[in-house]
Amino acid sequence: MDLVAKLRKLSKIKKVGHCGTLDPLADGLMIVAFGKATKKLNEFSNLSKRYLATIKFGAKTASFDSEMPEFDIINIDDLNEAKILDTLKEFKGTILQKPPIYSAKSYKGKKLYKFIREKNTLDIDSIEEIREIKKNEIEIHEISLINFHDGIALVDVRCSAGTYIRTLADDIGQRLGCGAYLMDLTRTGIGDYHLEQAISVDEFETLISQENELQKSGIV
Repeated sequence: MDLVAKLRKLSKIKKVGHCGTLDPLADGLMIVAFGKATKKLNEFSNLSKRYLATIKFGAKTASFDSEMPEFDIINIDDLNEAKILDTLKEFKGTILQKPPIYSAKSYKGKKLYKFIREKNTLDIDSIEEIREIKKNEIEIHEISLINFHDGIALVDVRCSAGTYIRTLADDIGQRLGCGAYLMDLTRTGIGDYHLEQAISVDEFETLISQENELQKSGIV
C-alpha cells in the first residue's frame, strides 16, 4: 500500500490498486492498475508467481525472515549442494503449507501477526495449532538451486498464488535438520509478466514529469 499511495500521489489518479502484496523486506515485480483498470485486477490475482529467494541455513528466526534475530544457530559444515538439491525436490508439487507466525492471514477477526503480538504469552503449541488451522494447499511448479556458498543459497521458485516463501525457507531448513530463514526475496514474475518488462518507481515519476511538461507546453 505504500507503493499504491506514492503512485496515487504522482499520477493524481484517486483509484489505484495492486495485485499481490510483497513483504516489507522483499522487492520485485508488482502489477498496479489505475482508474477503471482496477476492475480487472482479479484477473491477475491467481496467476502463478516466480521468486529469487536468498536462504540462510544454520539458524532460525521467529518471522522466518531477516526481520527478527537469529536463534538455534548451529554448525553446517556438512551441508552441501547435493543435500539441498535432494531436499528441494521433495517440495515440488502440491503441498499443504502453514502460514508464517507473523503473517496477514486472518484469525478471530484479526491479522495473525497482530493476534500473536497481542497474545505474547501464547506457547509454541498454541501457535502451531493456529498455523495448522490456517494451512493452505499450494503448488510448487518448479524449484531449483542457483548457487550455494558459505551457508547461503539462491533458489529460483515458481509457485501458485498464496505461497509463503518465508515458510518454504523454514520448512526446507527443518527438513534438512539445520534450520533456515529467508534473507532476501525478489519477485521476478507474475504469470506471463516479468521483472525485466517493469519500470521502477523512479522511472514512473520521470514519465509523469515529462508528461506534465508536455501538457504545460500544449503539445499534449
